[in-house]
Amino acid sequence: MGVVLSASSDLVPGTAEPFLVVDRGLCVGALSRSAERLLGVIEPDAVNRQVTDFLVPADVERSAQDNLHAILVSAAGGYAPIERTVVRPAGEFGVFLEARVGRCGPSPAALVVLSAID
Repeated sequence: MGVVLSASSDLVPGTAEPFLVVDRGLCVGALSRSAERLLGVIEPDAVNRQVTDFLVPADVERSAQDNLHAILVSAAGGYAPIERTVVRPAGEFGVFLEARVGRCGPSPAALVVLSAID
């Protein structure tokens, strides 16, 4: 079963780009097959779990975690422009990804599109 979401053209993922949909409670609502492969989890096992079970700020400082949470909550609430931040898969070190984060809908949620940092 699929879901149709709308998002800004600057945020829409490319066909191979991994992405996650995150609600205001910071829970995963959906993820792409490429995100499943990248994060080592299948969608049924990821849905309703905290996004931080899978993605964390690249910087381990507490302020970076708070900033990631703030970006996600703002986007899920429909209040923020597209923002970019650097994350890494939870439990992985040395793997850094750029995350484009913005609002998607119709139900307000955050769309997190991941891309490798060259």
